[in-house]
Amino acid sequence: MHLETAIAAGVAVTACYTYRPLAITAPQPGTPIAATLTETGSQELASYLGPDVRVVRGRCLGSADGVLAIAVTSIELDRGTTLSWQGEAVKLPERLIARVDERRLAKGRSALVAGSSVAALAAVYGAFNLIGSGSSAVGGPPPGSK
Repeated sequence: MHLETAIAAGVAVTACYTYRPLAITAPQPGTPIAATLTETGSQELASYLGPDVRVVRGRCLGSADGVLAIAVTSIELDRGTTLSWQGEAVKLPERLIARVDERRLAKGRSALVAGSSVAALAAVYGAFNLIGSGSSAVGGPPPGSK
């Protein structure tokens, strides 16, 4: 693997994200969001989402008539456990949602992690390059060459 390819791969997989409150009331379809449920919402939606669900994460499918539709990728329980989903569509009544946050790239944190990863890759590459640059001569002529 070339050093440039390794660096590009390292930068691509080290992006960091944060969730921030939406600046608009209705997210655009396709927007990655996290909907935090009210206590009542968690109780009323337990038969659909499971017990003790606090946050529903996924991609917005749309919002109409007081209902937010999400393709769910994960849920977070009250105790902090995160469970993965496969993009199932769930409709959340807006009256049961405490807040909706939009997932955004954390540029500063991503740059820091990517820079650290590139430095580590360069150090490993340099270490292996130094190890592999030694001479392969073991000493003396091969047997029978007199």
